[in-house]
Amino acid sequence: MTQSKLESLISWAKSKGAELDPSFEFQLISDAKGHGAVALEDLSTPDGQNVNVIFSTPLSIEISSNNIRDDPYFQEVATYRDKLTKTELVILALCIERRKEEDSEYWPYIDYLPKELHLGRLDVDLREFPVDMRKEYLMDCIAKKKSIQHVERSSKNISILEIAYDTVHSRSLIDEDNVTLQPVADLFNASQNPQVALKTQPSVETDRQRKYYNLGILTKEVKKGDELTINYDTSLKNVCLWFKHGFTYEKNENNTEMDIETNEFNEILKSINLPGIEFNEKVVCLFRDARVSNVMESHFKKLSKLNDLPARKVKKAFFKKLKGDREERRSMAHEEMKFLWTDQLELISRAISANFESSYPIPCPYPIPSPVPIACSPFQNSTVYPGNCLPCAPDLRVAMSPLSREDKLRRLIKWAEHKGAQLNCPEIPFRLPIWKVPEFKFKIVSETKGIGAVALSDATSSTYGENHALLTTPVSIEISSNKIKNEAYFEDVAKLDDVELVILALCVETKKGEESEYWPYIDFLPKDLRLGRLNIPQKCLPMGIWPKYEELCNAKIASLSNVKSCSTEWSLNDEDIEWAYSITHSRYLKDGDNVSLRPIIDLLNASQNPQLEIFTQSSSATDDMSAYNVVLATENVKHGDELCISYGSHTSNLELWFYHGFTFVNNATNTSVDIGQEEFQEILESIGIIENIALPANVMRLIENDKISPEVEEIFTKINTTEANLEREFFAKLLEDRRKQRNQAALKLKFLWNDQIDVISRITGKLC
Repeated sequence: MTQSKLESLISWAKSKGAELDPSFEFQLISDAKGHGAVALEDLSTPDGQNVNVIFSTPLSIEISSNNIRDDPYFQEVATYRDKLTKTELVILALCIERRKEEDSEYWPYIDYLPKELHLGRLDVDLREFPVDMRKEYLMDCIAKKKSIQHVERSSKNISILEIAYDTVHSRSLIDEDNVTLQPVADLFNASQNPQVALKTQPSVETDRQRKYYNLGILTKEVKKGDELTINYDTSLKNVCLWFKHGFTYEKNENNTEMDIETNEFNEILKSINLPGIEFNEKVVCLFRDARVSNVMESHFKKLSKLNDLPARKVKKAFFKKLKGDREERRSMAHEEMKFLWTDQLELISRAISANFESSYPIPCPYPIPSPVPIACSPFQNSTVYPGNCLPCAPDLRVAMSPLSREDKLRRLIKWAEHKGAQLNCPEIPFRLPIWKVPEFKFKIVSETKGIGAVALSDATSSTYGENHALLTTPVSIEISSNKIKNEAYFEDVAKLDDVELVILALCVETKKGEESEYWPYIDFLPKDLRLGRLNIPQKCLPMGIWPKYEELCNAKIASLSNVKSCSTEWSLNDEDIEWAYSITHSRYLKDGDNVSLRPIIDLLNASQNPQLEIFTQSSSATDDMSAYNVVLATENVKHGDELCISYGSHTSNLELWFYHGFTFVNNATNTSVDIGQEEFQEILESIGIIENIALPANVMRLIENDKISPEVEEIFTKINTTEANLEREFFAKLLEDRRKQRNQAALKLKFLWNDQIDVISRITGKLC
């Protein structure tokens, strides 16, 4: 129903003069975000003075404070312009237009708007809010109550609903002093890093319908499948975004300050055995721009002198306790209010990093003396190194702050160097040219792909001679099935396959924490990775995908069960095993019958056209553990290219998504499409073929290896019709159906429909 209303809205806007570029379309992003704009191809900003306009809409389709004042259509509302604010005028106009229903000029837009919208809650207990957010919330509540009262008094008994206020505040945009609801533009979701900017521009014509236009201008490069976003307001903190718009930003750059009540400050000092301080204020600013405020800095210095302790240790003990208190408050908060405490925790973590971590050496002093054998290790010859050798404050027992991901990466590389990897690692975050030839570095490629290797210069494969490897790592740092099979405990888990052995070993090593020989590697691994979803209904998948998905699910369930049955000795729970399953399947590499997790090498991302290959060579003919992995470039690379490897046999997008959590655009293995008897017959009837066709199976292979399958070609041949374009019309209709199914699919599953659309598009291209 919503999709049909969206199509009606777009058609209405176009009939009024709106223009939308075919390079994007509106799709259902998620249940929480609703519809949004998604790029259908790679988009770039043009050079020079040109601009890339992806949509334009006339001001005449807006409900805006300017239109209300100037347009005779809004005369009924305009009579209140001296009594109401600009926003309140738009609220009143929206109520009147909604009451008109289909008689309204704006009905396709109004009919699309949500009928239930519960924003701006007025009943939240102030104790749910951190102290510095209470004032923001109260001011928003007061403003909402006043606006609703004003509109009710001016509405001549029009029943003003709270939803009108919420709709206007959640969707209105402000252009200078004009408050406006902009159909089409307000279908774009918001972001702090938007790719689309809005601009108002006069046209050459002067009539009311085309006098001014709102333009959506592309300001950044966009990849196919990316969501296109705009900025609703550059200055709102999360508490205001939640009140007015119903969403928050994960790391809102406007959250820069944090206040604390003086009572809480003294309670925290008391809990760490320090005296309290007298304050003149009830609330004081603790942090500003991730730094301790000047006032609080002076108090910490005073505490330092009173207790004969370094101010740094006093602050560190205080922040540790404060962070623990905030984590406890978040755990007790209602689900929809947890973001408030998450914001504070994020700010506290930034302040801790700014005030402490940058001044401490990384707690990874390799080499270190006296490695201690681990008697209970499944790897009987493994050794353990202490993970944190920095002294804590003896009287406060202040633990080190959690390491950042940059620190963990540097620690991982230091550990690998100590074990024999040939690396070069300057102490600069993410500028880590660990190659023997320094034309490459590790860096964050993107938020979704994480860390990868990027070329710093052009190079040809001939640049690398026999002994000119990019990277070498010893086999001894791997967690591998071959290593596990050589250990005594293997007899007890003989029923596990090679991958399951690695899963079990990873669980056991993770359970040991810092006592594990592999801790610098394990601690770097993502903690919240959960791949291989088991609960997708068959109706949510394209025809023919279900058998393969069911096979993958059954294999996962069997693996988890097998590892669980061997885990009693180490007290592993289901969550431990599922995490290790996701890590292992997303990162392991296979060499013959050996399955292994390879630290450092698994920082390299995957590609369908990799430039790198991994070779294993032994430095001793009699000792497999003296072998080395050598990474060589086998293809030419250019400056800025990401350097990738192949992850192996998981080639279809379904398998890549299930095991690795990513997919390839235009995956070369996607060459087939299946179809059911019923859908096949319905498409024939929709294009005018009404005879009853005898179809061979319930599910047929429609396209195979990018060609129409022989059995379907035979059906087309047998159809008695004079229509010369039967196949072209059939596949055009099928393509339309798949696009509709894609738009209705869950965001995480859209790639399955995109895969089919790519294959069908290649067929229709050939037929045209």
